[in-house]
Amino acid sequence: MLTCAGCSYGLSGERQKGHIYYRCHTRSCPITGVGEDAIHGALWSRLFPLELSVAEAAELEDQIAQAGGELAQSRDELVHALDLKLKSVESRLARLTDAYLDEAVDRAIFEQKKLSLLLERKSLEDQRRLAIQGDPREINNLRDNFELLKMVPLTYGLGNPDENREIVKTLTSDLLVQPKNVVVKLHSPFEEIANIGFVRSGGALRRRLRTVPRSRVPRIFRILTRHAAEQAKEAECAECPASLAV
Repeated sequence: MLTCAGCSYGLSGERQKGHIYYRCHTRSCPITGVGEDAIHGALWSRLFPLELSVAEAAELEDQIAQAGGELAQSRDELVHALDLKLKSVESRLARLTDAYLDEAVDRAIFEQKKLSLLLERKSLEDQRRLAIQGDPREINNLRDNFELLKMVPLTYGLGNPDENREIVKTLTSDLLVQPKNVVVKLHSPFEEIANIGFVRSGGALRRRLRTVPRSRVPRIFRILTRHAAEQAKEAECAECPASLAV
């Protein structure tokens, strides 16, 4: 899982005097090795910014619940609009049939308009069925990423080596060992969230700088929402049949 910055090969672990070191065995590389403690320190320093306070977690949970409610409301509004359109189509079909029976339109025009209305009805019924079924992937992705975010700092380090390794695999995209440090890159959306930090703002007051930390929650929520939408889109594209080459 550890990659040498010089040669891009993986480092090998070895135990010496009760301590674990990871070494690059490429002779031309300046990196000789890095201790396990340094790796844990680099991981902790990268994972620590992901830790949510109790207030932040509660606020995010409220926003996610609100997003789920808004999604359900939008679905209900769409179903209602489709019901009105279906009712209109049924009314037009009835009027068309009456006009044909009253010989106000000839058979050819009747059949043509009837087919058009039947196709429109079928399309609206399909849309209504899909709207009722819904696609909860986006909101489910949002909830899953939030739950993972909540448990990240609490989970890493508490489990056995196999469990910690799985956590690192889930969260990190790259562990790059340089001559003097270990660079930890996280998967999206955790990389973006870890980079937020606190933005300080304020102005001089009686020759003192007043700084007020801004809440991270709105930005974290936007990042989680955007990533959940991207995941849902990728899943949808994966289900589409591959385009045939001409």
